[in-house]
Amino acid sequence: MTQVETATPAVGRTVGLGATQGTWEQVSTPQQTRGIRLWWMHISGLKPLVSRMVAASSSPVEPSAPDAGQWYEYAVKMYAQFANLDEPPGRVGPPSCIPLADNGQNVGGNGGVCAGPHEQCGGKNWTGTTCCQTGCSCKKHGEIASKCEPPLGTTVCDPNMAEQEPSLPPTPAPPVTIAGCRVTTYMGKKCDGNIVKTYETATPKEFRWRWGYQENWPNSAKLEGSCGKVEFYDEDNNERGNEDNIYKCGTGCVDFPYDLEEDLGGFYVEPGQPPSGGCTVTTFSGFSCDGKKIGTYSSDCTKEFKWSFGYQENGPNSAMVTGQNCDKVEFYDEDYNHANYGDNVIKHGEGCVKFPYDLQEDLGGIKVWAK
Repeated sequence: MTQVETATPAVGRTVGLGATQGTWEQVSTPQQTRGIRLWWMHISGLKPLVSRMVAASSSPVEPSAPDAGQWYEYAVKMYAQFANLDEPPGRVGPPSCIPLADNGQNVGGNGGVCAGPHEQCGGKNWTGTTCCQTGCSCKKHGEIASKCEPPLGTTVCDPNMAEQEPSLPPTPAPPVTIAGCRVTTYMGKKCDGNIVKTYETATPKEFRWRWGYQENWPNSAKLEGSCGKVEFYDEDNNERGNEDNIYKCGTGCVDFPYDLEEDLGGFYVEPGQPPSGGCTVTTFSGFSCDGKKIGTYSSDCTKEFKWSFGYQENGPNSAMVTGQNCDKVEFYDEDYNHANYGDNVIKHGEGCVKFPYDLQEDLGGIKVWAK
């Protein structure tokens, strides 16, 4: 190593030392040379380091050469011999880039090695620790770094709080496929309130009872799935074809009329596709579906139209039935004004109906059945 030449201050030259001004005279003795060397170490910041090194080891012995360059070389060697180059605890990690942690990974670990709350635990070019103290969770913060997040509502990695971390609700199960037609009865009028019972069938089937909650509780019913037609029974007769029964084709909610409210005797289910296109009935004042048009009535299922007075009763003398899905139409004699009366007239399919004398200007109602 090249020795450093140190010039001695000239006699009478003023030298700054801290806040004190001093005057140096030319020196030549070994003691004076040592004083200059110690002054040079003081202003160079080496004195504390050397003091520590000397305390740590008494060997090798400090050289007595007066040359400051040799003393500097000695100080550097001592520093290298006793220096601690180990990294501090808690920052030991792999030497390559650490990818961003996925939420919830690297949870738990030694508090002396793993990162604490809000400390970095991963990220781009990160070579430090990749675990969090128990209770904290390593989560992404943007696209650069991951940090240890404490449990919700806390600022520390508290293991007792870690179990209180919120979790997403379970994924709801996919809806169950309905096999055929499903009928659900309700206590409410709009398919609401408490459910009374659910029935399901893939083939035509009758459900019937004479008493109990299935009869006395329902006020409406919901149809789901593949429902061609459902006939709801009035409990008074409790069979198919009763004049007070009601029908529903397809799906949706059925609001029971007064006769069926809390008085449901049963129902008949026909799964499949509901009628398309429906059936239409138009009444006329003329006797051959001519003259003045009185009224028009349509249904894509089975539906009753009924009245007790007025132009709908007193005006018609004939009716035209149209629609490829017309199964039958029943025209009511006003005297009884119900389905299945002996004086009623029934028309199957399409065409013009000329009313007999009993129904001329005396039509009590119409019931339409679509296929």
